[in-house]
Amino acid sequence: MAAAIERGAISAAAEMGSELAVVSRRAADASTEDVLSASGYAFCAPENLASTSGAMLEFFHRTYYDAFDEDEEEHEPFSAGD
Repeated sequence: MAAAIERGAISAAAEMGSELAVVSRRAADASTEDVLSASGYAFCAPENLASTSGAMLEFFHRTYYDAFDEDEEEHEPFSAGD
């Protein structure tokens, strides 16, 4: 699933005449630093009984609040979907 999203993103960027650097991480290996250094995000996870995977939920719980610095006014927007 992740490889298909990566191929699609690279293909779409090429069609727009842009280069795209993709960094893939498993949820357990991704850090707050990865979230803060990215200029865009594509999340994928298997759906299980109308919920996302436990690993993905753990990633969001582990990184969400650390991604916001009270002194900063600007934050990168992100969203997730199954």
